[in-house]
Amino acid sequence: MKDAPVTVCQLLHTLNVGGAEILASRLVSRLSGEKWRFVFFCLDAEGVRAQEMRDAGFQVEVLGRRPGFDTQCMRDLAKLWRKHGVQLVHAHQYTPYFYAMGARGFFRKTPPILFTEHGRFFPDLPNWKHKIFNRILSGSRDGISAVSRSVGDALVKNEGIPASRIEVVLNGIDERRFAEKRLADAEKTALRASLGLTNERVILFTARLDPIKDHPAAIHAMKILLEMPAGQSAQKPVLLLAGGGPERSNLEQCISENGLEKHVRLLGERSDVAELLQIAEIFLLTSKSEGIPLTILEAFASGVPVAATNVGGIPEVIESGKNGLLAPSGDSGKIAEHLNRLLTEPEFASSISQNAQERFFREFTETKMVGEYEKIFLRLLGK
Repeated sequence: MKDAPVTVCQLLHTLNVGGAEILASRLVSRLSGEKWRFVFFCLDAEGVRAQEMRDAGFQVEVLGRRPGFDTQCMRDLAKLWRKHGVQLVHAHQYTPYFYAMGARGFFRKTPPILFTEHGRFFPDLPNWKHKIFNRILSGSRDGISAVSRSVGDALVKNEGIPASRIEVVLNGIDERRFAEKRLADAEKTALRASLGLTNERVILFTARLDPIKDHPAAIHAMKILLEMPAGQSAQKPVLLLAGGGPERSNLEQCISENGLEKHVRLLGERSDVAELLQIAEIFLLTSKSEGIPLTILEAFASGVPVAATNVGGIPEVIESGKNGLLAPSGDSGKIAEHLNRLLTEPEFASSISQNAQERFFREFTETKMVGEYEKIFLRLLGK
């Protein structure tokens, strides 16, 4: 007789579109079955992907955490664990981890918790309160993982977590979707036409419209680029900003103030990033802080050369000049230089994209990532 599947709670702030949410949803889609059963608990609100998860057959619960230190939220979380028979908790980011520890209490060490840190706030400073809570509440059976070495280092320095307890599990993305499913030429032409494009050279930037992504740096870089050789050619560059978020109106104003309405376009939320990458000549990311961005891995898998900022875990992925180009955060002039080089030196652009794709298949596939998380799940359960 087969054992019943182990019930794992994926605990997040929301089910919006972001790195943590994507990783959680991909884990459950790959692992759900005879061995594992997953439920989603959201501390704050549902998010735009909640219905998608329900449609896929997963239970989604929302706790509605109130501002401040919400002890009732902790009690409600513990009740939901009992209701759904949760045997393991996978907490994404620090606040869900803190509430999971609080829901379990001072003396109980079950269910075990895996805390995965995806990225850090900017600026990232030591937090003495977190250090105390971590020492008191974190159980010896709990696991702690970071998506990059830089994120792991921040957990040691700013959260007081011993380095010996932290495992680095590199982000991975679905190699089948981004590397293997290719559009026909006619499909690419149709996609370009649907975006109002003719012969423009596409620079793609996919990220939530949030201050930490520093989209204004990309917009200012486009203004500089248009004065360079690539911007003076017959095939002028266009920057496509895919994603939604609170900064949209500010970015619309920034685009207008710089007279770039024809050269920078806000696409809103998109579900066809894999397809957009196939019409892009460059992928751009100008973040102020990052773990290991899934969007860069998507570009790697798709064979699109990447220009990005030298922050967080990005230099762990990109060796500048070999498999991408890195610029200092906020340096629009250097970002523009890198974009110009990739557009005017096709052999160089092809070389770095090939190197990036080779590294992707060695280190950053979703298959590899999911396997590593499953090993941690089994270890925390004592199996």
